[in-house]
Amino acid sequence: MVRDIWQQFAQKFETLWLENNQGELAPPQYWNYPGGQAAFAEFRRRYLLNILRDTAGFGGCKMLRRMMGVVSVWDISSIEDTNKRAIAERLAIKIGTRWLLAHPSAWRSRLARVGCWPTIKLTPLMN
Repeated sequence: MVRDIWQQFAQKFETLWLENNQGELAPPQYWNYPGGQAAFAEFRRRYLLNILRDTAGFGGCKMLRRMMGVVSVWDISSIEDTNKRAIAERLAIKIGTRWLLAHPSAWRSRLARVGCWPTIKLTPLMN
Protein backbone atom coordinates (compact mmCIF):
# COMPACT_ATOMS: atom_id res chain seq x y z
CA MET A 1 0.00 0.00 0.00
CA VAL A 2 2.74 2.50 0.93
CA ARG A 3 4.68 1.54 -2.18
CA ASP A 4 1.64 2.04 -4.42
CA ILE A 5 0.80 5.42 -2.91
CA TRP A 6 4.39 6.60 -3.23
CA GLN A 7 4.76 5.36 -6.80
CA GLN A 8 1.52 7.06 -7.85
CA PHE A 9 2.60 10.31 -6.19
CA ALA A 10 6.10 10.18 -7.71
CA GLN A 11 4.73 9.44 -11.17
CA LYS A 12 2.22 12.28 -11.04
CA PHE A 13 4.80 14.68 -9.57
CA GLU A 14 7.28 13.78 -12.31
CA THR A 15 4.65 14.24 -15.04
CA LEU A 16 3.53 17.60 -13.70
CA TRP A 17 7.12 18.77 -13.28
CA LEU A 18 7.99 17.92 -16.88
CA GLU A 19 4.78 19.47 -18.23
CA ASN A 20 5.24 22.68 -16.21
CA ASN A 21 9.01 23.10 -16.08
CA GLN A 22 9.07 26.88 -16.04
CA GLY A 23 10.57 29.49 -13.81
CA GLU A 24 13.80 31.21 -12.99
CA LEU A 25 15.39 28.70 -10.61
CA ALA A 26 16.20 26.03 -13.19
CA PRO A 27 14.71 26.92 -16.59
CA PRO A 28 14.66 24.25 -19.33
CA GLN A 29 17.69 25.80 -21.09
CA TYR A 30 19.70 25.25 -17.87
CA TRP A 31 19.79 21.54 -18.74
CA ASN A 32 20.63 22.14 -22.41
CA TYR A 33 24.11 20.59 -22.60
CA PRO A 34 25.48 17.11 -23.37
CA GLY A 35 24.24 14.88 -20.57
CA GLY A 36 21.91 17.60 -19.31
CA GLN A 37 18.75 15.53 -19.60
CA ALA A 38 20.31 12.75 -17.53
CA ALA A 39 21.44 15.31 -14.95
CA PHE A 40 17.92 16.79 -14.89
CA ALA A 41 16.43 13.32 -14.34
CA GLU A 42 18.88 12.72 -11.47
CA PHE A 43 18.01 16.11 -9.97
CA ARG A 44 14.31 15.21 -10.02
CA ARG A 45 14.99 11.79 -8.46
CA ARG A 46 16.99 13.41 -5.64
CA TYR A 47 14.28 16.00 -5.10
CA LEU A 48 11.63 13.28 -4.81
CA LEU A 49 13.83 11.30 -2.43
CA ASN A 50 14.06 14.37 -0.19
CA ILE A 51 10.28 14.67 -0.27
CA LEU A 52 9.99 11.05 0.84
CA ARG A 53 12.54 11.59 3.64
CA ASP A 54 10.73 14.70 4.84
CA THR A 55 7.39 12.89 4.69
CA ALA A 56 8.71 10.01 6.79
CA GLY A 57 10.19 12.45 9.32
CA PHE A 58 6.92 14.36 9.57
CA GLY A 59 4.99 11.09 9.87
CA GLY A 60 7.31 10.00 12.67
CA CYS A 61 6.76 13.30 14.51
CA LYS A 62 3.02 13.01 14.12
CA MET A 63 3.00 9.41 15.34
CA LEU A 64 5.07 10.31 18.41
CA ARG A 65 2.91 13.34 19.17
CA ARG A 66 -0.18 11.15 19.03
CA MET A 67 1.34 8.71 21.52
CA MET A 68 2.96 11.19 23.88
CA GLY A 69 0.68 14.20 23.59
CA VAL A 70 -1.66 15.53 26.23
CA VAL A 71 -4.79 14.51 24.33
CA SER A 72 -5.34 10.79 23.84
CA VAL A 73 -5.91 9.40 20.38
CA TRP A 74 -9.16 7.54 19.84
CA ASP A 75 -7.80 4.85 17.52
CA ILE A 76 -5.37 3.69 20.22
CA SER A 77 -7.27 4.61 23.39
CA SER A 78 -10.35 2.76 22.11
CA ILE A 79 -8.53 -0.59 22.39
CA GLU A 80 -10.14 -2.04 25.50
CA ASP A 81 -7.60 -4.76 26.22
CA THR A 82 -4.80 -2.93 28.05
CA ASN A 83 -2.17 -5.43 26.91
CA LYS A 84 -3.11 -5.00 23.25
CA ARG A 85 -3.27 -1.23 23.68
CA ALA A 86 0.22 -1.21 25.24
CA ILE A 87 1.54 -3.25 22.31
CA ALA A 88 -0.02 -0.81 19.84
CA GLU A 89 1.41 2.18 21.72
CA ARG A 90 4.92 0.69 21.87
CA LEU A 91 4.79 -0.20 18.19
CA ALA A 92 3.65 3.30 17.22
CA ILE A 93 6.43 4.86 19.32
CA LYS A 94 9.03 2.49 17.85
CA ILE A 95 7.93 3.18 14.26
CA GLY A 96 7.68 6.93 14.85
CA THR A 97 11.15 7.04 16.37
CA ARG A 98 12.66 5.07 13.51
CA TRP A 99 11.01 7.27 10.89
CA LEU A 100 12.17 10.41 12.64
CA LEU A 101 15.72 9.42 13.52
CA ALA A 102 16.71 7.23 10.56
CA HIS A 103 19.96 8.45 9.04
CA PRO A 104 19.63 9.43 5.36
CA SER A 105 22.37 7.00 4.31
CA ALA A 106 20.13 4.14 5.39
CA TRP A 107 17.23 5.25 3.20
CA ARG A 108 18.45 3.71 -0.03
CA SER A 109 18.26 0.17 1.32
CA ARG A 110 14.94 0.86 3.00
CA LEU A 111 13.45 2.24 -0.20
CA ALA A 112 14.68 -0.76 -2.13
CA ARG A 113 13.15 -3.12 0.45
CA VAL A 114 9.66 -1.64 0.05
CA GLY A 115 10.11 -1.28 -3.70
CA CYS A 116 9.69 2.50 -3.85
CA TRP A 117 13.01 3.18 -5.54
CA PRO A 118 14.86 -0.04 -6.29
CA THR A 119 17.25 1.34 -8.91
CA ILE A 120 18.18 4.73 -7.48
CA LYS A 121 21.91 5.28 -6.97
CA LEU A 122 22.45 8.24 -4.69
CA THR A 123 24.98 9.47 -2.26
CA PRO A 124 23.56 10.96 0.94
CA LEU A 125 22.64 14.61 0.57
CA MET A 126 23.31 15.35 4.23
CA ASN A 127 26.43 14.59 6.22
